Amino acid sequence: MDKTYEEDKVINGINFNYAEIEEVGVGNIYEEKLYTYSGKKDFCFGIRLFLHSHRFEFYDPEEVKRFDRKSILDIFKKMLTTFSPLSDNEIACGSNPQRGTD
Repeated sequence: MDKTYEEDKVINGINFNYAEIEEVGVGNIYEEKLYTYSGKKDFCFGIRLFLHSHRFEFYDPEEVKRFDRKSILDIFKKMLTTFSPLSDNEIACGSNPQRGTD
């Protein structure tokens, strides 16, 4: 069954739209955690965690090891607490600003 969940979250004083998306099919599991910001004109960004795994039950437990999902999510959460966006002048939605001069 596919699931989607959305809410607003604040990280380091920045208001994000947060979404969790989970899709499954033929033994595959696709899980996304997506934080998006578009609070100002011409200024947006997103932070995304994408996990692709397989149903552990489909494999011989002596041949594969279950990954530690909680540890991966904990690391991602720690990374989020260090996030600080560039200034409005350094990043713009839909543009590819050149850095420096030739």
